[in-house]
Amino acid sequence: SSVLWLEPYIAALVGHQQTTGPVAFSRNSMMFLAARVALSAYVLILLSFLLSIAGNVWPGSLADLCVLPASWPVRPDSTCADAGATTSASLAAQRGETEVVQLLLRKDADLDDFSGGLRNVRVTVSGLPPSITCAVNQVGYVDTKRTPRYPGSGGGWRPDPLISIAGRDGLQIPPGMNQGLWVACDVGRNSVPGDYQGSIIVTCDQKCGPGLSVPLKFQVWQTTLPMLDESAIGTAWSSDWSERPYTPYYGDAYWNASKHDWYDLLLSKRTPPDSLYLSKPRPIEDYEYLAARGVRHFGLLDVSQLHLPEHQKKPGHLGTHSACPGHAVFTDEYLNLVVTTLKPTVTALRARNLISRAYVYGFDESPPECESSIRRVFQTIKEAYPDLRAAATLNWSPMPSDLPIDIWIVRYDKFSVPDAKAWVARGKQQWHYHCIEPNSLGVLNTFTERPPIQARLLFWLAAMNQLKHGAPSGWLYYQMTKWKPCKSQRCGGTVTPTVLHQKDVAGAVGTAYTDFPPANFIWQGQFDGIFANGTGQFLFPCPGGPCSSIRLESIRDGLEDWELIRQVGEEAIPYIQEVVKSPTDWIADPWLLEKNRRSIAMLLERKGAVSSLAPITRHDAGFVVAHSHQSILVED
Repeated sequence: SSVLWLEPYIAALVGHQQTTGPVAFSRNSMMFLAARVALSAYVLILLSFLLSIAGNVWPGSLADLCVLPASWPVRPDSTCADAGATTSASLAAQRGETEVVQLLLRKDADLDDFSGGLRNVRVTVSGLPPSITCAVNQVGYVDTKRTPRYPGSGGGWRPDPLISIAGRDGLQIPPGMNQGLWVACDVGRNSVPGDYQGSIIVTCDQKCGPGLSVPLKFQVWQTTLPMLDESAIGTAWSSDWSERPYTPYYGDAYWNASKHDWYDLLLSKRTPPDSLYLSKPRPIEDYEYLAARGVRHFGLLDVSQLHLPEHQKKPGHLGTHSACPGHAVFTDEYLNLVVTTLKPTVTALRARNLISRAYVYGFDESPPECESSIRRVFQTIKEAYPDLRAAATLNWSPMPSDLPIDIWIVRYDKFSVPDAKAWVARGKQQWHYHCIEPNSLGVLNTFTERPPIQARLLFWLAAMNQLKHGAPSGWLYYQMTKWKPCKSQRCGGTVTPTVLHQKDVAGAVGTAYTDFPPANFIWQGQFDGIFANGTGQFLFPCPGGPCSSIRLESIRDGLEDWELIRQVGEEAIPYIQEVVKSPTDWIADPWLLEKNRRSIAMLLERKGAVSSLAPITRHDAGFVVAHSHQSILVED
């Protein structure tokens, strides 16, 4: 009966003609009967197909959910077939450490779902002990444009901002866009070492079925990550910590009430909020706040860039924007200004027993021609304040080891073993740094376009050099919140500073696409068409306050790895060298890095620091390829 409506068409197909009135059917016709049976079978097959779709019986009917390494750059068009994605997660960490699971979630439009996308997505972590706490962030995308400043720039939408989903009703994911989910788990210092089993559960409206789940294996090691106050790794993560950079985004009343939110976020990433380019010291309360949280290094003043009053300036005095132009000589008046500017803060820090944590900075990347000026300025400070350290960034070789500087900072790709050994032999420290340079494709950097693993490898390389040569023992970066969007037609039109906003796409509200411009016009005014994506920016101004970035999290991972490697010593070097040997000899392989990281941790067992660690398998290191419900180990 379900095909009676087809009988006029069946009649036409078998050649029956309408004579008078309604179509006359010959119900005894074998030809007619065969056609009716055939079409009935076709309709039943079609109905069965449609019912199977409605019942979600196909393996790919539900949303795709899989695991990728945190150091893998997930793009909007990534799928679970990319980069050896897995259907389970395995983390291992020291007590006090943070480890990350990165999930990929997407639902395209297809034959059984013409709309696609997901609504009201929620993510929960369950089954782990209370000492392990996990927070979920939405991975945001920024639109990177090409710049002539360095190779490999641009490329469109790239992941970087990490936007908290706490307190939100649920994520909305448009069709055709992958959503990265950043699950960061903090291991409490009181955690009991051992193996734990948990799960990450994703729910949403309709297309997630009863819920999508990722098994989470978590191993807590018996070692404990040193706190900042215990760490022997020096830090100088600089920015302008006054109201000036933040007022355009948040208004006049924001900074004084909220600055500790920014400080605390950076402290949680082991990148304390320091300041290099100061024309006057920060409020003493800032130094007290940082010291109370374990910070062992903070800058007081840029001693090479102060502004003398006009009536005190003399011919030959150093200008205020570049060190040693024309081999200028620093005057007595200038040196007196430096000493008197420092005096109130030095006195206050001494009274609080904090002076050992302070240093002065100067002569940023100055040439060797400035040596006499450097000696004059820092020697004057040493005579006035013998307990105050001095630091300078100087890319010199050979380096005179008798300079009155305690911390010599050199760009990491210009590291000279003989210079470093001579310097360290005098009981001084050498730190490394990176910035817009080096920027060729063959060297490590932290541009938005670069895979996040490059940031982590910087610190594996630093750890290896320290074990082999005694340096570096710290790291410097020049700006963490330097947001300088275009301000003129010469660079494409003025961009009004606004907090990061998430775009609405295809009916989905607050998607991962953001309107924040990663292009940083650092040299605006001098070179209006030149910018760098992400350079000088590791935090984002989000509506509720600061947001972290994938690149910053990768730096934290690298610093935590450095601490682990320091505990192991020279036995870790072969494992490091399988991943990175020099600024130009490295492998961007997140699975190999994690496998070797766990192997390095197991070396502590021989040192008696760890009584038992489970053997490391390639499955633990993330070497699983799966999309349906099968796991296939990938062999070498």
